[in-house]
Amino acid sequence: LRRQRQRCIRDSYEAQNNTKNPTKGKSNSAVENLANSFGQAFSNGLNDVNTSQNAAYEAAETFASGGDISVHEVMLASQKANLTMQMALQLRNRLVNAYNEINNVRV
Repeated sequence: LRRQRQRCIRDSYEAQNNTKNPTKGKSNSAVENLANSFGQAFSNGLNDVNTSQNAAYEAAETFASGGDISVHEVMLASQKANLTMQMALQLRNRLVNAYNEINNVRV
């Protein structure tokens, strides 16, 4: 799961860097603004996935070291992290499929 998370984060940063406006000084079009806001929303979502993964790891570590946390809280954090990762992967898969369909359209 860590590899998948790191790959998703790396892919999102690369996508975000590719959507930056290379021509500075010119006003952005509506499409560029939409692409930038989508990239920012996607990046925020991946940061949330990363946060939930880290919270689950810390909860498990605290429980294993005998800290003041119940097994229920550890399992909830773990399942939340799992669900956010599954959702991020499904979103990525759908975006890749949409991109491939757009590339296959003949003009």
